[in-house]
Amino acid sequence: MTRSLTDPRRPATIAVAILLAACAGQPELAPPPSADAAPAGARQAPAQPASPVETTPAAAPASAELADQAIAPAPAPQQPAAGRLLSLHHARKATEARTAGRIAAPAALPAMQPISPPPVADRERYQRIDDNPVKLVAAEPVSTFSIDVDTGSYANVRRMLTAGQLPPKDAVRVEEMINYFPYDYPRPTGAEPFAVHTELAASPWNTGNLLLRVALKGQDLAAETLPPVNLVFLVDVSGSMNSPDKLPLLKSALKLMVDRLRPEDRISLVTYSGGTRVVLEATP
Repeated sequence: MTRSLTDPRRPATIAVAILLAACAGQPELAPPPSADAAPAGARQAPAQPASPVETTPAAAPASAELADQAIAPAPAPQQPAAGRLLSLHHARKATEARTAGRIAAPAALPAMQPISPPPVADRERYQRIDDNPVKLVAAEPVSTFSIDVDTGSYANVRRMLTAGQLPPKDAVRVEEMINYFPYDYPRPTGAEPFAVHTELAASPWNTGNLLLRVALKGQDLAAETLPPVNLVFLVDVSGSMNSPDKLPLLKSALKLMVDRLRPEDRISLVTYSGGTRVVLEATP
């Protein structure tokens, strides 16, 4: 196939074909000489028009292939390293997003053990109670005892039993537990302030001994006949009172007391914890 240099449609293809035809006899194809590599004499000599060269049929396929390569679009410029890393990062993110539904959920963290509060220090102290000695009434005929009523031991023992613990032996005061309950003793008559009732029985735990019970019954005064009372409470609200048997117990006791007050009675409340403060003035 022969192509003329005057073909206006494919000048680049014709130039390449002519160059390849001129070099067909050499063992390897040399790259086209650049303008910078041309000899100095060639640059000074006037350019001679090239004569038409007729290619042989055997060289035509190679010329056509090289011509197609010559007119093929140039390859895209190589992407910079930073751009390649960014593209790889986006591709990895896209892959992770597509496979997120197939990835197994991470195993649940092991449950943490509950943190137990530190044990509360036992600050309860009780006076040691010694057994009453045996006394000969012939040598000591007079026996004294207090007639005021104290019921604190029963309430204290009940609190400990409710909490599931045994009370210390010195916290159990027999007379206070007995005085907690009302007894149907006969009232005193006349002007007597109290009546004495006695009972003698054999000891159930010590054969040969006798037990004497002495009970006092005072006059019952009607609440409406008593003068108005003015109660003032000084309450410790420091950190040392932060235990169930202290400040919370006091709050419960005050609630019980308020229900028994009369309209004319008054109550005041003062707290202290490093300093004193009146939190409730005298209030009926």
